[in-house]
Amino acid sequence: MRVLVLNRFGLSAMDYAGWLGPDVEVYLLTSADTVQDDALRRCADSRVVTSYADDPAVELLALDWHAAVRFDAVVAMSEFDLLRAARLREVMRLPGQQPAGAEAYRDKLRMKHVLRAAGVPVVRHAPVDFATDLLRFASTLDGPVVVKPRRGAASVGVHVLHDDEDVREYIRTAPELRGDDPAHLLAEEFLEHDLLHVDGAWRDGEFVLAWPSRASSQLGFHDSETLFSSMLETHDPRVQPALDLARRSLRALPTPDVSLFHAELFHTPTGMLVNEIGCRMGGGRIKTAMEVAFGVNLEEWYVRNALSAVPWVTGRRAPDPLAGFAIVPPAPGRLDFAPEQCPVPGVRRYKIEVPLGSELTAARANCDAMASVTVEGITADEIKDRLDAASAWVTQNFVIV
Repeated sequence: MRVLVLNRFGLSAMDYAGWLGPDVEVYLLTSADTVQDDALRRCADSRVVTSYADDPAVELLALDWHAAVRFDAVVAMSEFDLLRAARLREVMRLPGQQPAGAEAYRDKLRMKHVLRAAGVPVVRHAPVDFATDLLRFASTLDGPVVVKPRRGAASVGVHVLHDDEDVREYIRTAPELRGDDPAHLLAEEFLEHDLLHVDGAWRDGEFVLAWPSRASSQLGFHDSETLFSSMLETHDPRVQPALDLARRSLRALPTPDVSLFHAELFHTPTGMLVNEIGCRMGGGRIKTAMEVAFGVNLEEWYVRNALSAVPWVTGRRAPDPLAGFAIVPPAPGRLDFAPEQCPVPGVRRYKIEVPLGSELTAARANCDAMASVTVEGITADEIKDRLDAASAWVTQNFVIV
């Protein structure tokens, strides 16, 4: 079997050839900032592209390669490669997720239409292509309105407009609303909520593993707040409703037979709603937290299962131990010093996210970090205490000039 892999993640953590074994030839098309020589050597062939993220020539390269090699499958792990991979499968006439299915996950408006039609509760929303669309929707609400890109990620470009003046100021300044081209935005009613996310693996219409976590605000990076996430305890009354809602969403959408998923839910005083859901690995440090709690690398699980009819069995069905993570955003200045080890008890992974000497700016997305920590614990309170201690330790010990 010959597999084309589209990759924009660091190859030190993505051992595609090792996961698939000697019977699969891996042809790697990857971004230049991911390169790791050992990983390239283990592939049958590779192409490194400097402008990988937004260069349509990447698809030309893939199609020319296919004409010479004849791939049997296309694998893509990043949310931003899902549509690209689907288009290539369609042209190459290969199995797997096709453009219509990928679009239902990448376009938040289409996603909500599918979910609502299936009876899955979602927040009130409306498409915004022009200023009049936003004014019309905002006039139907008694409170704030959220505006976001329909294909956005990591909370980039998300705005909470609290009143009529905020709406008018946004219209005056938003570049997306200029001219006659549609803005492709989505407006939603802002609801007070606790944010939950459910992450895991899906095969043949059912969870292989799944678990909910509670997270701090995804928009906290605007105010330089640390992003926290911690898994719910097994007896938490929110566990089963969150799992049920994620399952209903995955069944309503055109979910591939084998998929990872990341669902964001709003727990409000009147019940749970789906904010959005992706058929891919969740961001932040979800991958590490799931590995600590369940003993499985979900990206390896996906790659091995997506290309085999024989399921690769995972480990535990409930977290043992619980896990959580904190992402500490950068503070403006030059990073002059960062300790190599974190002494806080329970820390399973501590990572300095930027090189020493880097000139840092304020976070532009909720995943921007100067450091991250993943911790384990027996109870939710223990997870919280350890995350608080670790994030405070980072703030106190990183020297930014």
